[in-house]
Amino acid sequence: MSFNPDRINIHELTIEEPEKESDLSFDPKNIWREQDFDALQKLASGKLLEKGEEYAGREYLFLNSNAALAVLDKDKLPEIDDKYKERIWKLITTTQAIDERSLCYLHLKDLAWATQISPEFLERSRVDRHINVTHIVSTNPTMKYESESILKNEPVLEQVVGLGEEQLEKCRSANDWRHAFEVASWLTVVGSRPKLNNQDFKNFEHELKNQSYAGYLIEDAAAMSIIYPDYPLQLSAKEGGEIKSFLTELNTSEGLRRAPREDWCMYTAMAKIAYDKCKEVSLKKGFGSETPPIPEIKKF
Repeated sequence: MSFNPDRINIHELTIEEPEKESDLSFDPKNIWREQDFDALQKLASGKLLEKGEEYAGREYLFLNSNAALAVLDKDKLPEIDDKYKERIWKLITTTQAIDERSLCYLHLKDLAWATQISPEFLERSRVDRHINVTHIVSTNPTMKYESESILKNEPVLEQVVGLGEEQLEKCRSANDWRHAFEVASWLTVVGSRPKLNNQDFKNFEHELKNQSYAGYLIEDAAAMSIIYPDYPLQLSAKEGGEIKSFLTELNTSEGLRRAPREDWCMYTAMAKIAYDKCKEVSLKKGFGSETPPIPEIKKF
């Protein structure tokens, strides 16, 4: 059967499947303590948004903490008040941007993560047509801004998907497959999976298999799980150990001082996506099965 880029069948792709069991030592639920979930719930509660005037950093942390909690343990996700949902929506549709890449990364990325919290954000994006952009027109220390409200004939979803598709094409041209991974996964999450061919898949797999930095490996593994849900994701003991060490270090007081708090929860959420896929693949292959199959007894 020939490869059809419009209807991806992972079984038609050339995949080098590892023979050994995938490492599953990086389960975020075994790395996080109860107080870590308590801290994330506190960030997601909305109290963060009651501390004075609005500023983007606070809204980003609120969005990301809720999205991370939705991925890690949806039962712990607090009910979000309508006024807080409006703050998330404003964040999705309002940007300070210096170029089109920033527009794509902010609008599309935020919408993709918001859909993890509630499908109503995606539903609203199919109707609402406003995107507010503040263009940075000077990079000198005084920073001059020009603000405009863009009203197009296309709903917000079509606008951000268009930005994403343009950015994906730029990543392809630049052979930047790490960022292409991100954009393609966000497009997939909002229901607009891009058309990908066999060469795209090979480039994505090469990026995944040759990524040496644990943070980017987490991003790549999560993106592969989202874009190609049938992909038999497996990570080596070395890769799993590096991810576990990365998440453990990020979760220390020193690690939290070095990295933004949204990195703390978002890397953990992406690791959970990758872990769940590795576990699913391992169970399908008969590795780590909780209930070993009963040998068939033949009667003669």
